[in-house]
Amino acid sequence: MMAEHDIGVAAQGDDERLHLHLHLHLPVLMRRAGVRVTHSRLLVLQVLYRHQGEGLTANDIYQRMLDIGNPLNLSTIYSVLQSFKLRRLVAMHRTSGRVQVFSYRSVSPARDESVPAAGRAAMPVECGPGRP
Repeated sequence: MMAEHDIGVAAQGDDERLHLHLHLHLPVLMRRAGVRVTHSRLLVLQVLYRHQGEGLTANDIYQRMLDIGNPLNLSTIYSVLQSFKLRRLVAMHRTSGRVQVFSYRSVSPARDESVPAAGRAAMPVECGPGRP
């Protein structure tokens, strides 16, 4: 049987693995979607990723940034969310009160056929003989 201390150590290990996963996985997703990786964009995507299944408003994200000691300007958060929405990294919904709620999309934009071609990185096309 695990001691209470062991459970805390296991949880800490899980947090470290999640932290490592976020720093390695999310920048790759951003690049595949055609989004330049910046500190602000990575922070916003990390918050959305950590709260998958929840819809967060820009104010919710702003508050979570303050809570973790990484304050971002609210206008920066809106700008990042709009660029993510265009590149289909996040989904945006409107509540009955017309509030915009954002959530992390678990589908990779590079493989999502619903993403317009302009939203995906251009893939080289090989031409056969007689084709320009």
